[in-house]
Amino acid sequence: MSTQPIKILLIEDNPDEARLIEEMLLEVNAGDFIVECVNRLSTGLERLNEGNIDIILLDLTLPDSRGFDTFLKVQTQVPELPIIVLTNLDNEALAVKEVRKGAQDYLLKSEVTGNLLMCCIQYAIERKQTERHVLHLNNILKSIRTINKLIVIEKDKNNLIQKACDILVETREYNTVWLGLFMILEKCRCRLRFLVNPLNWMSRK
Repeated sequence: MSTQPIKILLIEDNPDEARLIEEMLLEVNAGDFIVECVNRLSTGLERLNEGNIDIILLDLTLPDSRGFDTFLKVQTQVPELPIIVLTNLDNEALAVKEVRKGAQDYLLKSEVTGNLLMCCIQYAIERKQTERHVLHLNNILKSIRTINKLIVIEKDKNNLIQKACDILVETREYNTVWLGLFMILEKCRCRLRFLVNPLNWMSRK
């Protein structure tokens, strides 16, 4: 577990079920979780706008939203946050669909225990972090491939540097700008060597 408490937003309109989930988390690890509960999707989306939430526990059936639409609205607003779907038995097929569409996990309310919930929360956060890391690496590779193509096509050094920086900024890979610049400078150095070597050879003749 992290040394910082995990901040959970529970979106659940049934007060008894919401209280039960909060009590479960308090029993297993009181200091590791901070739970905020809202009973409507609109209120949950407003809270998510404020930030400082680590994970969402989401009921599918709310007064102002039902079913897959509920999940979709939350995921669209905060794609970077892990979502665990809470469902009743008759909604299990829908919950599986949501996992395939990006939810980290789903739990049947009738089978939830404190330890199960705690493990699901931990694993969901870890999986989401892994997904973000993989996406970050893919963006870096995409940027490198694009810059490699640019090096071959663009002959003007200043234009090359500007376009490469634009590519890295567009993909939000700010910390890989140095890598793009290194590639460009290395390519320019190779071009210069290619031009200088024949001149040296001619001067010796």
